[in-house]
Amino acid sequence: SMLKSTFSLIAINQLSLANPQRAAAVAPQAPIETLLPAVRVKLSIDRAIALTKEMIDSPDPASSPAIEELKGVLLKPQNYTKTLKLQGVPESPAALYLDAYKPMKGDLPFQRH
Repeated sequence: SMLKSTFSLIAINQLSLANPQRAAAVAPQAPIETLLPAVRVKLSIDRAIALTKEMIDSPDPASSPAIEELKGVLLKPQNYTKTLKLQGVPESPAALYLDAYKPMKGDLPFQRH
């Protein structure tokens, strides 16, 4: 379920806070909100598998109510990224890049020589 997946993500996050070196070997780091689309995809896959198993166990799979739900899970477009705010590319990214590094002028190793 979504709750179980969320708890798994929280557990990974807490593991990384407790022991960052070990966590790096266990799982990649990302803010929870960026992981939600992957969780939604996983939940859809898990639901499709459960419905398929239900249909296999059904005496008449073609008339199983699970088939309509399975069609919805597999055939209808899903909006897995509905909570992500997409950011556009700035018009002059090079200027923004240079401005971001101006305060560090002379501090970067390649600028010292």
